[in-house]
Amino acid sequence: MDACSTTGSRILRPSTARTPCHPAAPMNRCTTRIASIPGTSTRRRRRLSSWRRRCSSIERQGHEEIMMKMRLSCFGFIKDLDDIAAAGYDCAELHVKEIMSFDDSGFAQALRKLRSCGIPAEVFNNPIPLDCRISDPSFNLGFYRGFLEKAADRCAEMGARYFVFGNGKARSLPVEGDIAGAASKFDEFFSMLLDIAAARNVTVLIEPLGKKLSNIVNSLPEAVAFINRFGKANLKTFVDYRYMVELGRPLSEIAEYEPWIKHVHLDNPLSEFPRRIVPRLDDGFDYGPFLEALKGIAYKGILSVEASVFEDFSREIAECLGFFKAYGIEPYRAPKGGAR
Repeated sequence: MDACSTTGSRILRPSTARTPCHPAAPMNRCTTRIASIPGTSTRRRRRLSSWRRRCSSIERQGHEEIMMKMRLSCFGFIKDLDDIAAAGYDCAELHVKEIMSFDDSGFAQALRKLRSCGIPAEVFNNPIPLDCRISDPSFNLGFYRGFLEKAADRCAEMGARYFVFGNGKARSLPVEGDIAGAASKFDEFFSMLLDIAAARNVTVLIEPLGKKLSNIVNSLPEAVAFINRFGKANLKTFVDYRYMVELGRPLSEIAEYEPWIKHVHLDNPLSEFPRRIVPRLDDGFDYGPFLEALKGIAYKGILSVEASVFEDFSREIAECLGFFKAYGIEPYRAPKGGAR
């Protein structure tokens, strides 16, 4: 990979090639044909066309690119907040499981830690335990109403705006037996979750997952159909790029379903799940088409690095900001103690 040189607010993009791992990726990430995307408004097409012309002009100048700011986030635990803030991220993404593990004293300490670290936490993932199954007869809706009330209260006090509902095992439906009854129970649970979240002005984001993890909602079109079925204002979706790659989903869906996309997860999609590692410039995958698709819709949500395996957490998350910079993306804030 070529070295990345920086001049002022412009950078020289690292050379990239179309990866065989994403056959849907366009060869030229700045010339995506957007006019033919169904459901795309005239205003949005004009905005994306303007960005395409801008990108084409930049590429004619030797791949020199103007930096774009995005809200960059990193997965972590309460103990990681200072490192995430010091690296220069705009915010952190936390786990409901950890927040619910605290007694009242521990929660008060976690809340003080968050408020003192200098960055917010607006997204909290997996509002119920990952090992439960909603359709199972042992899943008690009454118990989980109380659980969700407490989780929503705590997360809202910490500044939550979104619950990420991945929970692949929990939401999957049985393939035999009383499938209709299981689906009805899931709908009852999910409506309860939406109502509890709405009372705290928290939006639930249904995650399109790979088919190995969930047998419902595996793509953005399915997520939007799911949203329309429930018809609640506080239900939207988001993109985990790993699963777009896994299922070969076209990047044109990002523009097509832009009004419903409120969050993004990114890791190295070549790493074997559940091992998720930070994206790197030298990891053999071309992230350019995906990141250009986000730029093309002037994405204003949070772009969160979802990694679970580290050799050196603070070093790797700091280096990941360099990865984004090489693709023309930088956070809104600088790290504590000076510039990157």
